[in-house]
Amino acid sequence: VQENIFPQDWDVEMSVSTNRMGKYEIFLVTVKGEKARVGSIGELVSVMGPNNVNVLDIGQSEIHDMLSLGMLVEVDREFTQRLFKDLVFAAHEMSITVGFVPVSNPDYERWVTNQLKARFVVTVLARRLDARYLAQVTKVIADNGLAIDSVTRLSARPS
Repeated sequence: VQENIFPQDWDVEMSVSTNRMGKYEIFLVTVKGEKARVGSIGELVSVMGPNNVNVLDIGQSEIHDMLSLGMLVEVDREFTQRLFKDLVFAAHEMSITVGFVPVSNPDYERWVTNQLKARFVVTVLARRLDARYLAQVTKVIADNGLAIDSVTRLSARPS
């Protein structure tokens, strides 16, 4: 585990695996924060460019002004520490929190294999989205051995 080089009052989750073989490491970079501003992703990926980062996957959601972003990235070992430092400082300036979770090569390969599976779309239509409806739908999905990859609300927000 890498020593945390940031002030204690900064909310930084940091974990680095030191037993990987090869030139590259894979990390899940998590970002969260209130009131994400326009260009947040752009600011973060602009920090990644000079650190030779390959973005393998990315997903973002914003609910009630709360940003949740995840990026699966591949980083040359030579740039890992500098990347972490640069991202943490950028996140601090943006008043958001960034975390890093190492992903093992077997876990990454399992993820890649799972991307090849068949996918299905389920649409729930209701005047009001009651949690009981979602509970019934998710139970049917689970009972059939399926997993939910993403959830998207398609309607306008109720006033």
